[in-house]
Amino acid sequence: MSAAIMHDGDSCNDTFMGQPARPIRILIVDDDSRIVSALSRMLPASCDAAFAFSGGQAMQLIQEDDNFDVILSDLMMPDQSGMEFHAWLAQTHPFLASRVIFITGYAWAPPTRQFLKRVPNDYLEKPSDSLSLLALIALVAQGRGVSCGPDNPRQQDWR
Repeated sequence: MSAAIMHDGDSCNDTFMGQPARPIRILIVDDDSRIVSALSRMLPASCDAAFAFSGGQAMQLIQEDDNFDVILSDLMMPDQSGMEFHAWLAQTHPFLASRVIFITGYAWAPPTRQFLKRVPNDYLEKPSDSLSLLALIALVAQGRGVSCGPDNPRQQDWR
């Protein structure tokens, strides 16, 4: 599958806070197209979202345009793990590394647990809950000067 970008002229903030502002740009990275579809349906239609179905595609998109407010990344992908993708970001685009929210169904696995303890990034466990997702997106976007959403704990369990 190829990467895709959706654009909308309104702001994601309109949905979160009812205040006009620039759109929140979100990159969704997951090898499972069903997860990408589910995550994109949870986002307000006014967000600008880009999709990558592999770590390599995400890297290519970021090399072309690194202006993302939030990156949602799966941790377990076949060609490149979310951990490897994050390491690449930390080396090549360090300002983006802190904007990653990890999404995983394997938080219990020892390598995943160790990684999530080591990095300061937020993470969510699959399956999804749109309120938790939107709260974390708001928190990360707020750090980019996009004012929306309440504080949220570092980890959310979607179950």
